[in-house]
Amino acid sequence: FADLGITHIFVNDVDITGEDALLSNIGFVINDDVSLSNMTLVADKSIGQLIYVSGDNVVISGMDISYAVGDEESSAIYVYDSENVNIVNNEIVFESHVTTDKEAMAINVLGSSDVVISNNNITASLPAINSNWGLYFSYGMMGISDVHAVKIMKSEDVDFTKNNVITFYNEYVLTAYSPTIESVLIVDSDIVNVDYNNFTVIDEETPIGSPAYLYALTMGIANDAVISNNNFNMATDGGVDAMGSAYAIQFVTSNVDIIG
Repeated sequence: FADLGITHIFVNDVDITGEDALLSNIGFVINDDVSLSNMTLVADKSIGQLIYVSGDNVVISGMDISYAVGDEESSAIYVYDSENVNIVNNEIVFESHVTTDKEAMAINVLGSSDVVISNNNITASLPAINSNWGLYFSYGMMGISDVHAVKIMKSEDVDFTKNNVITFYNEYVLTAYSPTIESVLIVDSDIVNVDYNNFTVIDEETPIGSPAYLYALTMGIANDAVISNNNFNMATDGGVDAMGSAYAIQFVTSNVDIIG
């Protein structure tokens, strides 16, 4: 299905099994008690949040999602103020070319609880832009980028397990003082389990001898968090005079147990 004159399908209290159906430049707005599975979503222009979840008891599984946007704020999956959401066994490819002050991420979870993100292959191609210091000043003076493969914020009871997360620089912004990519950001969240994931962050764009800040996993103001059995692969030619390089894990004011 394509060119239907709509950007989103609104669903509530329904199970949708795509049986390998393909939707082009069409997303979903999901309310309570919805299961969405076995579909291919392809979007090559911005329609905002490709899948917007604002309800409880939601399952997104077996989806093949490809979303490429330019300089627009967007997410492939956005979960807002929801409870009991499962995002499992999906293939998600997300590409963004935002410049500044616009959020872009494959998965964005905000103000939600009982969220499971597991067994997904997530590939994000993102620009390295300035950290946003002002917006997050209350979070222990963290400098946080607006681009991520995954962001989890103001949420609780989150399992992030057995995912393969690959993040690529797609542009080095020469005007950025602190060109930053945080692949997975978990901030102001409680009871978070990060287990058996593979994190890869690859920067082939930063010139040798130039500043670059790569973070595979950043946690800020996180309580009762456990990080265990994860693998990290980082690569860049950047970094100069204490102005960044590649960091597997960054913590700010968090209560975290690291195991394995």
